[in-house]
Amino acid sequence: MKTTMETWTIKKLLEADLKPHPFCRKVGQWSDKENILLIDSILRDFYIPPICLVKDKDNYLILDGIQRIHAIKNSNKNLEDKEIFVSILENATDKQLAINFEMLNS
Repeated sequence: MKTTMETWTIKKLLEADLKPHPFCRKVGQWSDKENILLIDSILRDFYIPPICLVKDKDNYLILDGIQRIHAIKNSNKNLEDKEIFVSILENATDKQLAINFEMLNS
């Protein structure tokens, strides 16, 4: 398994055809306050944890970060030029992904 950390613009994130990985389960909707705090953090260039994606051929599947992506998509702020960290897993077996998913959610 290969892991790469990249910096993506919000525009690139929003234009990517991202779908949830089968291991990715939506833990619940964020509150309005949580959404506002995330957007405020992005606008202030604060660190936010990376979005974790699995590269599957030419597609990316979301392993972790689905609530952050929804908050960004639903924001009315101009975030397109802001940057976030994206962790990309490649050539991972289902067992490796399951272990990573459990670590991310523990």
